[in-house]
Amino acid sequence: MKRRICQGARLTCALLAASPLACVANISIQLDYSYDIGGFFTAPRRTLMSSVASLFESRLQDTLSSITPGGGDHWTVQFYNPSDGSLTSVIDPTINLNTVKLYLGARVMGGGTLGVGGYGGVASASGSGSFINAISGRGQSGVTGDSATATDFAPWGGSIAFNSSASWYDTADPTVTDSFPGQSDFYSVALHEVGHLMGIGTADSWLHAVNGSHQFTGAPRWIRRSHSERASTSRRSMSRRSRISAGRWCPNRACSISSRSAAPAFCSSSDARQGPRVKRPGSH
Repeated sequence: MKRRICQGARLTCALLAASPLACVANISIQLDYSYDIGGFFTAPRRTLMSSVASLFESRLQDTLSSITPGGGDHWTVQFYNPSDGSLTSVIDPTINLNTVKLYLGARVMGGGTLGVGGYGGVASASGSGSFINAISGRGQSGVTGDSATATDFAPWGGSIAFNSSASWYDTADPTVTDSFPGQSDFYSVALHEVGHLMGIGTADSWLHAVNGSHQFTGAPRWIRRSHSERASTSRRSMSRRSRISAGRWCPNRACSISSRSAAPAFCSSSDARQGPRVKRPGSH
């Protein structure tokens, strides 16, 4: 029997393990399945997504401002529709205090890709200064929109899509020990992608802590990884068929998980800002 947990998301797991375990979760990741039009998210998969969300929630102690449109305050968010990959807009969503909203879905993906996801963007916003500031930084002063100065990250949310044609190992208990030849571990892929949503490898504050050799320097030495490191290095004894990068996080914010290569299936810039408070979503 072989251990299941976290092979494909080693850096995410290391960072979470290094962070203090909160007594009470302060951040809530709100899972939205309204774009799961094909019914991909069975009960076991929803249970695993909740487990991944809880893992992050138990270690995040930020306080995120609510975003509440109304009166003269309006905004439009953008994210990649997880069911078809198109750029989708939602007008005036309400994001509750200390909440990050995650839209989930699935579609057929080529090239061995298992999942793709990332934080959402803002197409437009207008209203009071406090409303605009809530959108821009959610009360976090370290969100500057510049990787040279940013020290914090505070998204409203984003989206994740899974490959509906892949063969998934999706036993609902994430701690189970099992072997699953010919399958890809749903939990590990979900953990990897939620990590991107929460800024690992994607946020300006993350890039601020990456040096000229593409090494992440914002964590203890024992969990640092180089972008040039082979994913096969020091692999845990697990039987996942998919080979998700261990520490290979795309420097320009657009990557997917591939089952055929240790490197991301694609990696191209997709983050274009339109002024200091308007930005497109990232896809990772």
